[in-house]
Amino acid sequence: MTGADAAPGRPGRLGSRVWKGLAGLAGALALVALGFGLVARGHADLRPWHQVVPQGEPAAAELDAGMNLATWLAREDAVLRDARTRVEAALRGDEGPSSRYAPGAPVNPGGYERDWNRTFELAAASPKGLVLLLHGMTDGPYSLRTLGARLHAEGFHVLALRLQGHGTTPAALLDARWEDWAAASRLGMRHLRAVGGGNLPLVVVGYSTGAALAVQHHLAALDDPALPRADRLVLLSPLLGLTRGAGFAPLVSALDRVPGFEKAAWLDVLPEYNPFKYNSFPVNGGWQSHRLVRAVADGLARAKRTGTIDRLPPILTFHSVLDTTVRSDAVVRMLYGALPANGSELVMYDVNRWNAFAPLFRPGQLDSVRRLFTAGPRAYTLRVVSNRDPGTRDAVEISVAPGAEARARRELGLAFPPEVFSLSHTAIPFPCSDPLYGIAPRTDEDFGVRLGTLALRGERHALQVPMEQLARLNCNPFFDDLAERTVAWVAGAGRRAGP
Repeated sequence: MTGADAAPGRPGRLGSRVWKGLAGLAGALALVALGFGLVARGHADLRPWHQVVPQGEPAAAELDAGMNLATWLAREDAVLRDARTRVEAALRGDEGPSSRYAPGAPVNPGGYERDWNRTFELAAASPKGLVLLLHGMTDGPYSLRTLGARLHAEGFHVLALRLQGHGTTPAALLDARWEDWAAASRLGMRHLRAVGGGNLPLVVVGYSTGAALAVQHHLAALDDPALPRADRLVLLSPLLGLTRGAGFAPLVSALDRVPGFEKAAWLDVLPEYNPFKYNSFPVNGGWQSHRLVRAVADGLARAKRTGTIDRLPPILTFHSVLDTTVRSDAVVRMLYGALPANGSELVMYDVNRWNAFAPLFRPGQLDSVRRLFTAGPRAYTLRVVSNRDPGTRDAVEISVAPGAEARARRELGLAFPPEVFSLSHTAIPFPCSDPLYGIAPRTDEDFGVRLGTLALRGERHALQVPMEQLARLNCNPFFDDLAERTVAWVAGAGRRAGP
Protein backbone atom coordinates (compact mmCIF):
# COMPACT_ATOMS: atom_id res chain seq x y z
CA MET A 1 0.00 0.00 0.00
CA THR A 2 1.41 3.41 -0.93
CA GLY A 3 1.44 6.45 1.36
CA ALA A 4 -1.24 8.03 -0.79
CA ASP A 5 -3.45 5.01 -0.27
CA ALA A 6 -2.86 4.90 3.50
CA ALA A 7 -3.55 8.55 4.30
CA PRO A 8 -7.25 8.55 3.46
CA GLY A 9 -7.71 5.42 5.56
CA ARG A 10 -6.55 6.95 8.82
CA PRO A 11 -9.60 9.17 9.36
CA GLY A 12 -11.78 6.16 8.67
CA ARG A 13 -10.03 4.04 11.31
CA LEU A 14 -10.11 6.99 13.76
CA GLY A 15 -13.77 7.58 13.05
CA SER A 16 -14.46 3.89 13.59
CA ARG A 17 -12.74 3.95 16.97
CA VAL A 18 -14.70 7.06 17.98
CA TRP A 19 -17.98 5.47 16.98
CA LYS A 20 -17.09 2.27 18.83
CA GLY A 21 -16.21 4.32 21.90
CA LEU A 22 -19.48 6.22 21.74
CA ALA A 23 -21.40 3.01 21.23
CA GLY A 24 -19.67 1.50 24.23
CA LEU A 25 -20.46 4.54 26.35
CA ALA A 26 -24.09 4.46 25.24
CA GLY A 27 -24.29 0.79 26.09
CA ALA A 28 -22.80 1.37 29.53
CA LEU A 29 -25.27 4.20 30.22
CA ALA A 30 -28.14 2.02 29.05
CA LEU A 31 -27.04 -0.72 31.44
CA VAL A 32 -26.86 1.78 34.31
CA ALA A 33 -30.37 3.02 33.48
CA LEU A 34 -31.67 -0.53 33.21
CA GLY A 35 -30.11 -1.38 36.57
CA PHE A 36 -31.85 1.58 38.20
CA GLY A 37 -35.06 0.60 36.46
CA LEU A 38 -34.91 -2.96 37.76
CA VAL A 39 -34.29 -1.68 41.27
CA ALA A 40 -37.24 0.71 40.88
CA ARG A 41 -39.54 -2.21 40.02
CA GLY A 42 -39.11 -3.25 43.64
CA HIS A 43 -40.67 -0.02 44.90
CA ALA A 44 -44.07 -0.13 46.58
CA ASP A 45 -47.09 0.23 44.30
CA LEU A 46 -47.77 3.73 43.01
CA ARG A 47 -50.77 5.39 44.61
CA PRO A 48 -52.93 8.30 43.39
CA TRP A 49 -50.60 10.90 44.94
CA HIS A 50 -47.80 9.43 42.80
CA GLN A 51 -49.90 9.84 39.66
CA VAL A 52 -52.04 12.98 40.06
CA VAL A 53 -50.17 16.07 38.84
CA PRO A 54 -52.12 19.17 39.96
CA GLN A 55 -53.05 21.59 37.20
CA GLY A 56 -52.47 25.34 37.15
CA GLU A 57 -49.04 25.91 38.67
CA PRO A 58 -47.71 29.16 37.16
CA ALA A 59 -44.58 28.84 35.02
CA ALA A 60 -41.72 31.31 34.70
CA ALA A 61 -43.06 33.13 31.63
CA GLU A 62 -46.35 33.92 33.33
CA LEU A 63 -44.71 34.94 36.60
CA ASP A 64 -42.23 37.24 34.89
CA ALA A 65 -45.01 38.84 32.84
CA GLY A 66 -46.04 40.72 35.97
CA MET A 67 -48.00 38.30 38.20
CA ASN A 68 -48.55 39.77 41.67
CA LEU A 69 -48.87 38.03 45.03
CA ALA A 70 -52.68 38.23 45.11
CA THR A 71 -52.91 36.35 41.81
CA TRP A 72 -50.26 33.90 43.00
CA LEU A 73 -52.30 33.13 46.13
CA ALA A 74 -55.49 32.63 44.13
CA ARG A 75 -53.71 30.22 41.79
CA GLU A 76 -52.17 28.41 44.73
CA ASP A 77 -55.61 27.91 46.26
CA ALA A 78 -56.90 26.46 42.97
CA VAL A 79 -53.89 24.15 42.63
CA LEU A 80 -54.25 22.74 46.14
CA ARG A 81 -58.00 22.30 45.65
CA ASP A 82 -57.42 20.48 42.35
CA ALA A 83 -54.90 18.14 43.97
CA ARG A 84 -57.17 17.32 46.88
CA THR A 85 -60.26 16.75 44.71
CA ARG A 86 -58.55 14.49 42.17
CA VAL A 87 -56.59 12.45 44.71
CA GLU A 88 -59.61 11.87 46.95
CA ALA A 89 -61.64 10.77 43.91
CA ALA A 90 -59.02 8.11 43.15
CA LEU A 91 -58.58 6.75 46.70
CA ARG A 92 -59.36 3.10 47.33
CA GLY A 93 -60.31 3.49 50.99
CA ASP A 94 -57.36 1.51 52.33
CA GLU A 95 -55.06 4.47 53.08
CA GLY A 96 -55.58 4.36 56.85
CA PRO A 97 -55.22 7.18 59.41
CA SER A 98 -51.46 7.52 58.88
CA SER A 99 -51.73 8.86 55.32
CA ARG A 100 -51.81 12.62 54.74
CA TYR A 101 -54.17 12.02 51.79
CA ALA A 102 -56.84 10.10 53.73
CA PRO A 103 -59.83 12.38 54.43
CA GLY A 104 -60.11 13.09 58.15
CA ALA A 105 -56.73 11.54 58.97
CA PRO A 106 -54.81 13.21 61.85
CA VAL A 107 -51.91 13.92 59.48
CA ASN A 108 -54.11 15.37 56.72
CA PRO A 109 -53.18 19.09 56.63
CA GLY A 110 -56.64 20.01 55.35
CA GLY A 111 -58.00 19.50 58.84
CA TYR A 112 -55.64 21.90 60.62
CA GLU A 113 -56.49 25.42 61.71
CA ARG A 114 -53.76 26.52 59.29
CA ASP A 115 -52.22 24.51 56.46
CA TRP A 116 -48.51 25.28 56.60
CA ASN A 117 -48.03 23.92 53.08
CA ARG A 118 -49.32 27.26 51.82
CA THR A 119 -47.59 30.57 51.19
CA PHE A 120 -47.86 32.79 54.25
CA GLU A 121 -47.13 36.45 54.92
CA LEU A 122 -46.49 38.04 58.32
CA ALA A 123 -47.06 41.76 57.99
CA ALA A 124 -45.52 44.35 60.29
CA ALA A 125 -47.14 47.75 60.90
CA SER A 126 -43.84 49.67 60.76
CA PRO A 127 -41.35 47.08 59.55
CA LYS A 128 -37.63 47.35 60.22
CA GLY A 129 -36.96 45.38 57.07
CA LEU A 130 -38.20 42.70 54.70
CA VAL A 131 -37.51 38.97 54.70
CA LEU A 132 -38.20 36.41 51.95
CA LEU A 133 -38.20 32.74 53.02
CA LEU A 134 -37.52 30.01 50.42
CA HIS A 135 -37.95 26.36 51.43
CA GLY A 136 -36.26 23.22 50.12
CA MET A 137 -37.05 20.31 47.79
CA THR A 138 -40.08 18.16 48.83
CA ASP A 139 -40.56 20.53 51.78
CA GLY A 140 -42.79 23.56 52.25
CA PRO A 141 -43.21 26.85 54.12
CA TYR A 142 -43.53 24.92 57.41
CA SER A 143 -39.79 24.35 57.43
CA LEU A 144 -39.11 28.07 57.93
CA ARG A 145 -42.14 29.10 59.94
CA THR A 146 -40.36 29.19 63.33
CA LEU A 147 -37.52 31.35 62.05
CA GLY A 148 -40.03 33.50 60.19
CA ALA A 149 -42.11 34.00 63.35
CA ARG A 150 -38.98 34.96 65.27
CA LEU A 151 -38.02 37.56 62.66
CA HIS A 152 -41.57 38.89 62.58
CA ALA A 153 -41.56 39.25 66.37
CA GLU A 154 -38.45 41.42 65.97
CA GLY A 155 -40.33 43.78 63.66
CA PHE A 156 -39.67 42.41 60.16
CA HIS A 157 -42.20 41.90 57.38
CA VAL A 158 -41.92 38.23 56.34
CA LEU A 159 -43.07 36.38 53.22
CA ALA A 160 -42.69 32.59 52.91
CA LEU A 161 -43.46 31.23 49.43
CA ARG A 162 -44.65 27.75 48.56
CA LEU A 163 -42.59 26.81 45.53
CA GLN A 164 -44.47 25.17 42.64
CA GLY A 165 -44.94 21.40 42.93
CA HIS A 166 -44.79 21.39 46.72
CA GLY A 167 -47.47 20.94 49.35
CA THR A 168 -49.78 19.05 46.98
CA THR A 169 -48.72 15.61 45.69
CA PRO A 170 -45.26 14.10 45.16
CA ALA A 171 -46.29 13.62 41.51
CA ALA A 172 -46.30 17.40 41.14
CA LEU A 173 -42.48 17.25 41.11
CA LEU A 174 -42.43 14.93 38.10
CA ASP A 175 -42.67 17.94 35.76
CA ALA A 176 -41.20 20.67 37.99
CA ARG A 177 -38.42 22.97 36.74
CA TRP A 178 -36.04 24.99 38.88
CA GLU A 179 -36.45 27.95 36.51
CA ASP A 180 -40.10 28.22 37.62
CA TRP A 181 -39.03 28.26 41.28
CA ALA A 182 -36.53 31.00 40.46
CA ALA A 183 -39.32 33.03 38.85
CA ALA A 184 -41.44 32.57 41.99
CA SER A 185 -38.60 33.94 44.10
CA ARG A 186 -38.43 36.97 41.80
CA LEU A 187 -42.16 37.53 42.36
CA GLY A 188 -41.57 37.38 46.11
CA MET A 189 -38.76 39.91 45.95
CA ARG A 190 -40.82 42.27 43.77
CA HIS A 191 -43.67 42.07 46.25
CA LEU A 192 -41.48 42.82 49.25
CA ARG A 193 -39.75 45.70 47.50
CA ALA A 194 -43.20 47.19 46.84
CA VAL A 195 -44.20 46.68 50.49
CA GLY A 196 -41.09 48.54 51.60
CA GLY A 197 -41.47 51.29 49.07
CA GLY A 198 -37.94 50.65 47.87
CA ASN A 199 -36.47 52.04 51.10
CA LEU A 200 -36.29 49.08 53.51
CA PRO A 201 -33.48 46.52 53.61
CA LEU A 202 -34.34 43.09 52.19
CA VAL A 203 -32.84 39.75 53.27
CA VAL A 204 -33.46 36.36 51.64
CA VAL A 205 -33.37 33.27 53.87
CA GLY A 206 -33.08 30.02 51.90
CA TYR A 207 -33.11 26.43 53.09
CA SER A 208 -31.46 23.71 50.95
CA THR A 209 -32.82 24.17 47.41
CA GLY A 210 -34.19 27.56 48.49
CA ALA A 211 -30.65 28.58 49.46
CA ALA A 212 -29.33 27.59 46.03
CA LEU A 213 -32.13 29.63 44.42
CA ALA A 214 -31.13 32.65 46.50
CA VAL A 215 -27.50 32.39 45.41
CA GLN A 216 -28.40 31.77 41.75
CA HIS A 217 -30.70 34.81 41.72
CA HIS A 218 -28.00 37.12 43.01
CA LEU A 219 -25.43 35.75 40.58
CA ALA A 220 -27.89 36.45 37.76
CA ALA A 221 -28.47 39.94 39.17
CA LEU A 222 -24.77 40.71 38.70
CA ASP A 223 -25.45 40.65 34.94
CA ASP A 224 -29.01 42.01 34.99
CA PRO A 225 -29.46 45.29 36.87
CA ALA A 226 -33.24 45.02 36.45
CA LEU A 227 -33.42 42.12 38.93
CA PRO A 228 -34.26 43.10 42.54
CA ARG A 229 -31.42 42.36 44.92
CA ALA A 230 -31.21 41.62 48.62
CA ASP A 231 -28.86 43.36 51.03
CA ARG A 232 -27.88 40.13 52.76
CA LEU A 233 -28.47 36.37 52.43
CA VAL A 234 -28.94 33.64 55.03
CA LEU A 235 -28.38 30.07 53.82
CA LEU A 236 -29.41 26.95 55.76
CA SER A 237 -27.94 23.65 54.52
CA PRO A 238 -27.44 25.18 51.05
CA LEU A 239 -27.75 22.82 48.10
CA LEU A 240 -24.42 23.56 46.45
CA GLY A 241 -22.89 20.15 45.75
CA LEU A 242 -24.46 16.80 44.82
CA THR A 243 -23.20 13.35 43.95
CA ARG A 244 -22.56 12.83 40.23
CA GLY A 245 -25.29 10.22 40.02
CA ALA A 246 -27.91 12.98 39.77
CA GLY A 247 -26.77 13.62 36.21
CA PHE A 248 -28.12 10.22 35.12
CA ALA A 249 -31.67 11.23 36.06
CA PRO A 250 -33.09 11.90 32.56
CA LEU A 251 -31.76 8.59 31.28
CA VAL A 252 -33.21 6.67 34.22
CA SER A 253 -36.61 8.34 34.25
CA ALA A 254 -37.02 7.79 30.49
CA LEU A 255 -37.69 4.15 31.34
CA ASP A 256 -40.98 5.08 33.01
CA ARG A 257 -42.59 5.09 29.56
CA VAL A 258 -41.75 1.41 29.11
CA PRO A 259 -44.51 -0.96 30.29
CA GLY A 260 -43.46 -2.54 33.58
CA PHE A 261 -41.01 0.27 34.39
CA GLU A 262 -43.49 2.97 35.49
CA LYS A 263 -41.73 3.23 38.84
CA ALA A 264 -38.44 4.23 37.18
CA ALA A 265 -39.54 7.86 37.55
CA TRP A 266 -39.08 7.48 41.31
CA LEU A 267 -36.02 7.20 43.51
CA ASP A 268 -38.21 6.48 46.55
CA VAL A 269 -41.84 5.40 46.84
CA LEU A 270 -42.73 5.61 50.52
CA PRO A 271 -45.80 6.09 52.71
CA GLU A 272 -46.83 9.74 52.99
CA TYR A 273 -47.19 10.17 56.74
CA ASN A 274 -45.66 13.69 56.98
CA PRO A 275 -48.24 16.49 56.63
CA PHE A 276 -45.70 19.07 55.44
CA LYS A 277 -43.08 17.17 53.44
CA TYR A 278 -43.10 14.46 50.77
CA ASN A 279 -41.45 11.17 51.66
CA SER A 280 -41.53 9.84 48.09
CA PHE A 281 -38.92 11.40 45.82
CA PRO A 282 -39.10 11.53 42.00
CA VAL A 283 -36.02 11.23 39.81
CA ASN A 284 -36.82 14.64 38.35
CA GLY A 285 -36.28 16.17 41.78
CA GLY A 286 -32.68 14.99 41.65
CA TRP A 287 -32.32 16.22 38.08
CA GLN A 288 -33.61 19.70 38.87
CA SER A 289 -31.27 19.85 41.86
CA HIS A 290 -28.38 18.86 39.60
CA ARG A 291 -29.30 21.52 37.03
CA LEU A 292 -29.63 24.22 39.69
CA VAL A 293 -26.29 23.32 41.27
CA ARG A 294 -24.65 23.51 37.84
CA ALA A 295 -26.25 26.92 37.24
CA VAL A 296 -24.83 28.19 40.54
CA ALA A 297 -21.37 26.75 39.78
CA ASP A 298 -21.38 28.33 36.31
CA GLY A 299 -22.56 31.65 37.74
CA LEU A 300 -19.81 31.68 40.35
CA ALA A 301 -17.18 30.87 37.74
CA ARG A 302 -18.46 33.65 35.47
CA ALA A 303 -18.58 36.17 38.34
CA LYS A 304 -15.00 35.35 39.35
CA ARG A 305 -13.83 35.62 35.75
CA THR A 306 -15.48 39.01 35.18
CA GLY A 307 -14.71 40.42 38.62
CA THR A 308 -18.39 41.09 39.37
CA ILE A 309 -18.36 38.68 42.33
CA ASP A 310 -17.29 41.60 44.53
CA ARG A 311 -20.86 42.87 44.25
CA LEU A 312 -22.45 39.83 45.91
CA PRO A 313 -24.19 40.66 49.21
CA PRO A 314 -22.72 39.34 52.48
CA ILE A 315 -23.79 35.75 53.20
CA LEU A 316 -24.37 33.98 56.53
CA THR A 317 -24.52 30.17 56.24
CA PHE A 318 -25.37 27.41 58.72
CA HIS A 319 -24.34 23.90 57.72
CA SER A 320 -23.62 20.51 59.27
CA VAL A 321 -20.19 18.94 58.85
CA LEU A 322 -22.01 15.64 58.28
CA ASP A 323 -24.57 16.02 55.49
CA THR A 324 -25.52 13.12 53.21
CA THR A 325 -27.62 15.35 50.93
CA VAL A 326 -25.04 18.05 50.16
CA ARG A 327 -21.26 17.77 49.99
CA SER A 328 -20.09 20.03 52.81
CA ASP A 329 -16.76 20.57 51.08
CA ALA A 330 -18.62 22.13 48.12
CA VAL A 331 -20.18 24.75 50.41
CA VAL A 332 -16.72 25.72 51.66
CA ARG A 333 -14.82 25.39 48.41
CA MET A 334 -17.30 26.37 45.71
CA LEU A 335 -19.11 29.23 47.46
CA TYR A 336 -17.02 30.53 50.35
CA GLY A 337 -13.75 30.00 48.53
CA ALA A 338 -15.00 32.44 45.88
CA LEU A 339 -16.50 35.17 48.08
CA PRO A 340 -14.87 38.58 48.45
CA ALA A 341 -14.00 40.05 51.84
CA ASN A 342 -17.49 41.45 52.38
CA GLY A 343 -18.21 40.35 55.95
CA SER A 344 -19.63 36.90 55.13
CA GLU A 345 -19.74 34.22 57.83
CA LEU A 346 -19.87 30.43 57.79
CA VAL A 347 -21.19 28.49 60.80
CA MET A 348 -20.43 24.76 60.74
CA TYR A 349 -21.91 22.26 63.20
CA ASP A 350 -19.32 19.67 64.20
CA VAL A 351 -20.03 16.07 65.15
CA ASN A 352 -20.54 15.31 68.84
CA ARG A 353 -16.98 14.55 69.98
CA TRP A 354 -18.12 13.24 73.34
CA ASN A 355 -15.88 10.33 74.40
CA ALA A 356 -18.80 7.89 74.35
CA PHE A 357 -19.22 8.37 70.57
CA ALA A 358 -15.58 8.58 69.45
CA PRO A 359 -15.09 4.83 68.78
CA LEU A 360 -18.30 4.68 66.71
CA PHE A 361 -17.34 7.07 63.92
CA ARG A 362 -15.95 5.84 60.63
CA PRO A 363 -12.29 6.62 59.93
CA GLY A 364 -11.81 10.20 58.75
CA GLN A 365 -15.14 11.55 60.02
CA LEU A 366 -13.44 13.38 62.88
CA ASP A 367 -10.96 15.13 60.55
CA SER A 368 -13.45 17.39 58.74
CA VAL A 369 -13.16 20.31 61.15
CA ARG A 370 -9.37 20.14 61.23
CA ARG A 371 -9.39 20.54 57.45
CA LEU A 372 -11.66 23.59 57.78
CA PHE A 373 -9.19 25.37 60.04
CA THR A 374 -6.11 24.40 58.02
CA ALA A 375 -7.51 25.15 54.54
CA GLY A 376 -5.45 28.34 54.24
CA PRO A 377 -6.34 32.06 54.08
CA ARG A 378 -10.04 32.86 54.00
CA ALA A 379 -11.97 36.05 53.33
CA TYR A 380 -14.85 35.16 55.68
CA THR A 381 -15.35 34.48 59.38
CA LEU A 382 -15.40 30.78 60.18
CA ARG A 383 -17.36 29.63 63.22
CA VAL A 384 -17.48 25.99 64.34
CA VAL A 385 -19.88 24.72 67.02
CA SER A 386 -18.26 21.78 68.79
CA ASN A 387 -17.72 20.20 72.20
CA ARG A 388 -15.76 22.22 74.73
CA ASP A 389 -13.66 19.06 75.16
CA PRO A 390 -14.23 15.32 74.60
CA GLY A 391 -15.22 14.82 78.20
CA THR A 392 -18.39 16.89 77.92
CA ARG A 393 -21.40 17.40 75.70
CA ASP A 394 -21.34 21.15 76.42
CA ALA A 395 -20.83 23.16 73.26
CA VAL A 396 -18.66 26.15 72.43
CA GLU A 397 -18.21 28.24 69.32
CA ILE A 398 -14.67 28.32 67.93
CA SER A 399 -14.16 31.19 65.50
CA VAL A 400 -11.44 32.52 63.22
CA ALA A 401 -11.57 36.00 61.71
CA PRO A 402 -10.84 36.62 58.00
CA GLY A 403 -7.15 36.34 57.21
CA ALA A 404 -6.31 35.29 60.78
CA GLU A 405 -5.13 32.08 62.40
CA ALA A 406 -5.86 32.78 66.07
CA ARG A 407 -8.97 31.05 67.36
CA ALA A 408 -11.48 32.55 69.79
CA ARG A 409 -13.91 30.61 71.97
CA ARG A 410 -17.41 31.53 73.09
CA GLU A 411 -19.56 29.57 75.52
CA LEU A 412 -23.03 28.90 74.08
CA GLY A 413 -24.80 27.65 77.18
CA LEU A 414 -26.06 24.78 75.00
CA ALA A 415 -25.12 21.12 74.67
CA PHE A 416 -25.41 18.13 72.36
CA PRO A 417 -28.32 15.91 73.51
CA PRO A 418 -27.00 12.57 74.82
CA GLU A 419 -28.52 10.57 71.94
CA VAL A 420 -27.32 12.88 69.14
CA PHE A 421 -23.97 12.14 67.44
CA SER A 422 -24.31 14.82 64.74
CA LEU A 423 -26.68 17.22 63.06
CA SER A 424 -27.99 16.52 59.56
CA HIS A 425 -29.08 18.30 56.40
CA THR A 426 -32.70 18.32 57.54
CA ALA A 427 -32.04 19.42 61.14
CA ILE A 428 -30.80 22.99 60.68
CA PRO A 429 -34.03 25.09 60.51
CA PHE A 430 -36.04 23.33 63.25
CA PRO A 431 -35.87 23.86 67.02
CA CYS A 432 -35.92 20.72 69.14
CA SER A 433 -39.22 21.96 70.57
CA ASP A 434 -40.85 21.75 67.13
CA PRO A 435 -44.20 19.92 67.51
CA LEU A 436 -43.54 17.76 64.42
CA TYR A 437 -39.78 17.23 64.28
CA GLY A 438 -38.54 18.03 67.79
CA ILE A 439 -37.00 15.51 70.17
CA ALA A 440 -38.62 17.53 73.01
CA PRO A 441 -41.74 18.76 71.17
CA ARG A 442 -44.15 21.41 72.34
CA THR A 443 -47.63 20.06 72.99
CA ASP A 444 -49.64 23.19 72.17
CA GLU A 445 -49.89 22.00 68.55
CA ASP A 446 -50.64 18.50 67.29
CA PHE A 447 -50.14 17.49 63.65
CA GLY A 448 -51.09 13.86 64.19
CA VAL A 449 -47.55 12.54 64.54
CA ARG A 450 -44.41 13.50 66.46
CA LEU A 451 -41.64 12.35 64.16
CA GLY A 452 -38.84 13.60 66.37
CA THR A 453 -39.76 11.30 69.25
CA LEU A 454 -40.05 8.07 67.26
CA ALA A 455 -37.81 5.41 68.81
CA LEU A 456 -38.76 2.22 67.00
CA ARG A 457 -37.38 -1.20 67.88
CA GLY A 458 -37.99 -4.52 66.16
CA GLU A 459 -36.67 -6.94 63.57
CA ARG A 460 -34.85 -5.90 60.41
CA HIS A 461 -36.49 -5.51 56.98
CA ALA A 462 -40.03 -5.23 58.38
CA LEU A 463 -40.70 -1.55 57.66
CA GLN A 464 -41.35 0.19 54.34
CA VAL A 465 -39.44 3.24 55.54
CA PRO A 466 -35.66 2.75 55.95
CA MET A 467 -34.56 2.86 59.58
CA GLU A 468 -31.86 5.36 58.64
CA GLN A 469 -34.55 7.81 57.60
CA LEU A 470 -36.51 7.34 60.81
CA ALA A 471 -33.36 7.77 62.90
CA ARG A 472 -32.14 10.90 61.08
CA LEU A 473 -32.04 13.97 63.32
CA ASN A 474 -34.66 16.51 62.21
CA CYS A 475 -34.07 19.30 64.72
CA ASN A 476 -31.22 21.58 65.73
CA PRO A 477 -30.20 21.63 69.43
CA PHE A 478 -28.42 24.93 68.69
CA PHE A 479 -31.41 26.57 67.02
CA ASP A 480 -31.70 29.33 69.64
CA ASP A 481 -28.18 30.49 68.82
CA LEU A 482 -28.95 30.24 65.07
CA ALA A 483 -32.07 32.36 65.51
CA GLU A 484 -30.28 35.03 67.55
CA ARG A 485 -27.46 35.24 65.03
CA THR A 486 -29.95 35.41 62.14
CA VAL A 487 -31.94 38.21 63.78
CA ALA A 488 -28.73 40.18 64.33
CA TRP A 489 -27.64 39.53 60.72
CA VAL A 490 -30.98 40.66 59.28
CA ALA A 491 -31.05 43.70 61.55
CA GLY A 492 -27.57 44.64 60.31
CA ALA A 493 -28.65 44.84 56.68
CA GLY A 494 -28.39 48.40 55.42
CA ARG A 495 -30.29 50.15 52.70
CA ARG A 496 -30.00 48.41 49.40
CA ALA A 497 -27.60 49.52 46.73
CA GLY A 498 -29.07 49.11 43.27
CA PRO A 499 -32.53 48.17 41.99
